[in-house]
Parts: sequence; C-alpha cells; structure tokens
Amino acid sequence: PGNLGTGSWIDDKINVHFIHRGLAYILLLAIILWVARALRVAKNATNSILGSTLKWPAVLVVLQVLLGISALMTTSHIVYGKFGLFESMAEMHQLVAMFLLMSLVVNLYVIKRR
Repeated sequence: PGNLGTGSWIDDKINVHFIHRGLAYILLLAIILWVARALRVAKNATNSILGSTLKWPAVLVVLQVLLGISALMTTSHIVYGKFGLFESMAEMHQLVAMFLLMSLVVNLYVIKRR
C-alpha cells in the first residue's frame, strides 16, 4: 500500500473511476467559476470576441459531465462485440472533451491577444 512505484493505485478500476470523477467535478467547478468571473470582466471590455467565446467552456463542461453520467448509467447495456448505447455515450463524452479543450485554447488565445 502506498507504493507509487508499482502503479498499483492506478491499476484498480475503482481508483481510476474515483480519480476521473473527482477531477471532473473539480474541473466543472473551476470552469464555471472562471467563466462567471471572466464574464464580469468582459462586460467592461470592448472586445466582443471574448464575450462570445466565454460561454463555450461553460456549456461544454456541463455537457461533458452530463454525457459522463449518461455513459455511466448505460453500462448495463454493454454487449460484448457490439457497438451500442454505452459506446455511443462514451464516444460523445470523448468528443465533447476535445471540444472543451479547444474552447479553452481559443479563450486563452483571445485573452492573451488582449
């Protein structure tokens, strides 16, 4: 126990799931707080691009959490060797994660450009 060298703490599916879910909720809270604070700043700014790009991380992180929950709730529908509802939810969860990352990069670019 506690030996980080063997990787045993990340080999357990329950631990990986717990870490994934914990980081998801931390990310949800961080992005929502950041967007709320940035929107207050953007209202005073003349840069309309920032105001229009700020909503996307919040929308996508909420969608990401909902898709993650949906994927988890559809695990009972897993059929070995068949692409079904769970796999569709998991794929959409991964796709929205990429869109979320892209929206954060766009916001970073817009903020740095100001």
